[in-house]
Amino acid sequence: MKEVRAKALERREKMKNNIKMILESKKISIRRLSNEWGKPYAYTHHLVNKEDISNTPIGTLAEVAELLEVDIKDLYKD
Repeated sequence: MKEVRAKALERREKMKNNIKMILESKKISIRRLSNEWGKPYAYTHHLVNKEDISNTPIGTLAEVAELLEVDIKDLYKD
């Protein structure tokens, strides 16, 4: 059972969050992103600062990518 669980965790690799780096390179604040996105600051701050975005809904990532004018793949680091 432990072996099966370990393999499942291996398959679901972490998607390291790169949103903060994109914001910094574009000189966009979390507050500005939250205002343009129409989401609460606390929610946006949490998303930007979380280490792993693999459990973040794809629709959310697509919205952020569109707002930042980047490819959705740019939001995470390999």
